[in-house]
Amino acid sequence: MAQDNQIGLWDVTTQKETRQLHGLDGGVLSLAGSANENILASINIDRNSIFGTASCVTMHPHTVRVYNAATCREMWKVAGLDPTFKRAAFSPDGKLLALMPGPDCRTTIKLLDASTGKELRTIRTGKREEYSDSCSAFTFSPTGKTLASVFEAREVDFWDVASGRKLRNLFNVNGHLRSIAFSSSGNELAVGGIISHSEPFGVALYETASGRRLWQAAGHAAMVNCVAFSPSGKYFATASDDGTALIWVLPPEVRR
Repeated sequence: MAQDNQIGLWDVTTQKETRQLHGLDGGVLSLAGSANENILASINIDRNSIFGTASCVTMHPHTVRVYNAATCREMWKVAGLDPTFKRAAFSPDGKLLALMPGPDCRTTIKLLDASTGKELRTIRTGKREEYSDSCSAFTFSPTGKTLASVFEAREVDFWDVASGRKLRNLFNVNGHLRSIAFSSSGNELAVGGIISHSEPFGVALYETASGRRLWQAAGHAAMVNCVAFSPSGKYFATASDDGTALIWVLPPEVRR
């Protein structure tokens, strides 16, 4: 949890805060934790520096910081980032840290060595920078070999992590997407948002390899901002702007 320029770490069993990270001037934009719970990354605004101006508004650069979660010791940081970079995610093995722009995005995704902060490669998406909601979600596949990203709120792209090459698109999405998640097998991809004009504010499930829609359902009264699968793949959860979280049981006929 990030609040008041500090990060609080909580024990999920006792629901008590165990330790804090301080000195994060400018505010915390996003947090990401590795799957083994050993590493924590934050993206912060550096209000002591100026990146440039846009439409007469001063823009401050962003800083990514990576910590040892057990000791709260800072392992490394990269300062002076383009202020459009607002999101981070670790690969499943914890070896890579991906940086993704926010809604006012540029056209790149950066992949860093999670242990050193060294930039390994840049994925150039080729998307239009001026689109107002270009980059809304991204996630690694369970193997860590593929990165899926939502661009322009209606298109899912799949990228080869090793080469940065685009593998394929998921174009037949008739809606406005805000969140995506792979199943534990990687065979299915859940997308949340406005999934169709007839069934808004819900979730749809696609076959990853073919892009075929397997199932969809609506149940929220506002935008769906988060989807997540259970480890078994039998259930997944959605969270919405309507203030609710729903647990869904995946129909047996679409389980792989």
